[in-house]
Amino acid sequence: MSTFLVHDTRLIGSTPRSIADGFTVVNANTPLSTMMNNIMAFADRHGTAIDTLIIMCHGYESGGESQQHQASYYALGFGLELCREGLTLANVNRTYTMSGYINNIVLYACGPANTHPFATGTYGDGRRFCSKMAAFTNANVYASSETQYYRNGNYDNVRRVCEDVPIDFGNWEGKVYQFAPDGNVYQVQ
Repeated sequence: MSTFLVHDTRLIGSTPRSIADGFTVVNANTPLSTMMNNIMAFADRHGTAIDTLIIMCHGYESGGESQQHQASYYALGFGLELCREGLTLANVNRTYTMSGYINNIVLYACGPANTHPFATGTYGDGRRFCSKMAAFTNANVYASSETQYYRNGNYDNVRRVCEDVPIDFGNWEGKVYQFAPDGNVYQVQ
């Protein structure tokens, strides 16, 4: 059983290398294809599927309007700020290349599983995004619908400096869901 970590450096903090057997660091210049090739190469080197892929990045938040409800909204659930292209409902199908390489995906990001009532069935439907990722990768996807808080430094009040420490998400905030490849969704927290 192996764990692989992807850290998009727009999520400020040191990469927590010790929580995984392998890792890759990406940023706004890294193509999604490079990230996915690194993940698959790691699995190939180990001769087996990665048990858990951990992705640490920001979640997209945006807004929209509901003509039906005559109202505007602003919410999480619009995908992931991951690599150059981002990962959204518009391109989550690209993750199909990783099918068979991963058993579980943990999304440490703000609200990828969020679906505002007005966003159901739209490009801001986070539950649909996570379900499609699970289906395309043939892996269980774990994600929260809420903002996630993490620790990335220790502040020294005496010296008035902040010591950089590896990112630590600690416990989940809000509801956490498991999106199974078969389309079932389970609330696990």
